[in-house]
Amino acid sequence: MTWSAYRLLIEIHDDAARTYYEDRAAVEGWSRDRLRNAIASREYEREVKKDPDAAILKRPTEGDYVYRVGVIDVTDGDTLRLDVQCGFYLKMEVHLRLAGLDAPEIETKKGKEAAEYVRDRLAKARGIVVKTVKMDIHGRFVGHVFYSFETDRVWKVFTEGAYLNDELLQKKLATRL
Repeated sequence: MTWSAYRLLIEIHDDAARTYYEDRAAVEGWSRDRLRNAIASREYEREVKKDPDAAILKRPTEGDYVYRVGVIDVTDGDTLRLDVQCGFYLKMEVHLRLAGLDAPEIETKKGKEAAEYVRDRLAKARGIVVKTVKMDIHGRFVGHVFYSFETDRVWKVFTEGAYLNDELLQKKLATRL
């Protein structure tokens, strides 16, 4: 395993959990990012401890790079074309890949179901915000989408609104990366 993987493991205080992640990463050849995702999604708690309260996808809480958006198109269950309001009257059209998950291809029945779910939820939303993380190798932004049927205030939607990425996983319309 790499040094960056061990740096992630050092931060785990539960010995059993740390051993679980270390063994899985070594045996299955996990990358550092795969290990980080497993830890963030509390895979040990869900799969070994069978903790029903363990979140599938950890909700981001840091407010950096959070923007109000409008949906232009739902390309598939995990890819959106958005009109991002950057502030100071600046707008930018971007392709966004939902972080931490992979939806089936749009040509499949399950893929159509995932895309329709996303389209339906976001079409009814009063406020939609995105927290961007990075860009992927295809030039798409990677991020987390939050929406609310009650408010369009950015911070309130981000902190209290529905978390679309996790919803797709909870409803089994996508799988965890």
